[in-house]
Amino acid sequence: MEENVLLGLFFMSLAVGMTPGPNNLILASVGASMGFFGGLRAAAGVILGFPAMIFLVSLGMGSLLLELGWLLWVLKGLGFVLLLWIAWKIANAPPLSVNDEGGVEGGRRYYFWEMFVFQWVNPKALAMTTAFASAYTTKLGGGVWWEASVLWMVFSVAAAVSTTSWLFLGSLIRRLLTHKLWSRVYGLLMALLLLVSVIPVLWDGLFV
Repeated sequence: MEENVLLGLFFMSLAVGMTPGPNNLILASVGASMGFFGGLRAAAGVILGFPAMIFLVSLGMGSLLLELGWLLWVLKGLGFVLLLWIAWKIANAPPLSVNDEGGVEGGRRYYFWEMFVFQWVNPKALAMTTAFASAYTTKLGGGVWWEASVLWMVFSVAAAVSTTSWLFLGSLIRRLLTHKLWSRVYGLLMALLLLVSVIPVLWDGLFV
């Protein structure tokens, strides 16, 4: 396997992983709602779930999804409906509260399995996995298990960097969300960005 191919794959996966998408925007909301350490369990669902999906897709599931185009669009459609519900919950979330010790509490809790399973209906994640699997499994050298393992390793690192970064960014504004006006503005903005982030994928199947 050529070193420049591996480096190119890593930086490409990191660049795409850092862009605003459903995973990152939801995790920013998780950070704002639960704090950085409180949201690590939800982040772990993405860190383990997305690389697991690209591993399975690289082993042959990607070809099946591409051949059964209707199934891919069904999964994307289900994901978009789920994102509508998540966006609605984010937009209508009540302000956080300050307890007697001065700490911030309240807000919706997100769980590991919630984010882990979500990867399979996340429109952007589906587009990314099929695109990367088809583009790199013939360039990494070795057998299919080796190529899938390399993709799993690279995307595990990229997912860890991107998800914790967005989780941390969300946690920085947590206290701001104790104010009713800012909580409302933030909720509406994040809900809008969440929906806008998947429009290109639903429109033409590209990930941007």
